[in-house]
Amino acid sequence: MEEVIKKKLNLLVHLAKVDGQFDSSEKAALMEMLTIHGITKLDETDQEIDLNDFKSSPSKADILYWALRIIKADGILHPDELAFCKALAMKLNYKPEIVDHFSHIQVGLLEEFKIQARLFSSSSSV
Repeated sequence: MEEVIKKKLNLLVHLAKVDGQFDSSEKAALMEMLTIHGITKLDETDQEIDLNDFKSSPSKADILYWALRIIKADGILHPDELAFCKALAMKLNYKPEIVDHFSHIQVGLLEEFKIQARLFSSSSSV
């Protein structure tokens, strides 16, 4: 597995566990992301998370998209998940309000999300 995918997987597994539970809907969302990358097995890693690792990622929208999918997967927006996702968004050069915005609407497909995220960022005055 590529190092970038490992880091993203580790981040998303950590995010899924932030609320103290790692349920089947969160695992299913992770498997969907892995399947897109041609990976068929979820290997839970437990490495230290450093959000700075994602500051210069070329796939910032992709990372935020999957983070939002994970926090919404179980239908419960836990305050710790939201806070972690906002911290991640800021490291990815998004305003934290983007998490609030997308936590209350459908995230949709990745390409749609990228367009909506750009629109949100350009229209946000915060």
